[in-house]
Amino acid sequence: MNHKTYDPVTEKEYVHENQYDYLIQQFCEMKQFVPFDDEIIDFAFALRDKLINDLEDKDDTIRLKYIKWIEDEYLLRTKDFLITQNLPIPERLIGFKSFKYEHQIQEINNNPPEQNTTKPAKNQGGRDKDPKIAILRKKLYKDYYSFTEKDGYKRSKALDLLEEKYPNWARSTIETYLKK
Repeated sequence: MNHKTYDPVTEKEYVHENQYDYLIQQFCEMKQFVPFDDEIIDFAFALRDKLINDLEDKDDTIRLKYIKWIEDEYLLRTKDFLITQNLPIPERLIGFKSFKYEHQIQEINNNPPEQNTTKPAKNQGGRDKDPKIAILRKKLYKDYYSFTEKDGYKRSKALDLLEEKYPNWARSTIETYLKK
């Protein structure tokens, strides 16, 4: 549900979902920033951090709802926008993880934790990785680069040539290796 608020300082009317949406829009307008500038992202993190610090318990649903809104509707959408536009992503957004409420008071336990030494080690099952694959993949990257950048072939023609050069791999396998 959208609300309208007139701000006498900026002399504008804002359409916003909640008070935090309004604060972010107002901050953008007052500082002459666009919503994806680092300063606005830092401001949104500051709002989120203040809400987290003011949390009393996990039943504080209003603050939890606003924390989730800032994360989902602003921070994650901003990150998605920056990725789709191939713009640099601020360091804070790269390692960003959503807030999960965990009670801060831990119970004191005087008993040492029991260690079960009878459990077997967790071994990885399955076939060992072929050490030659890494070398072949590097060669595949170089060949693809050579075909597309140096020889000027389009992607589809380069993939055709790579299929001929690497007959043991299907075209889909080659495409998968090039994506990684």
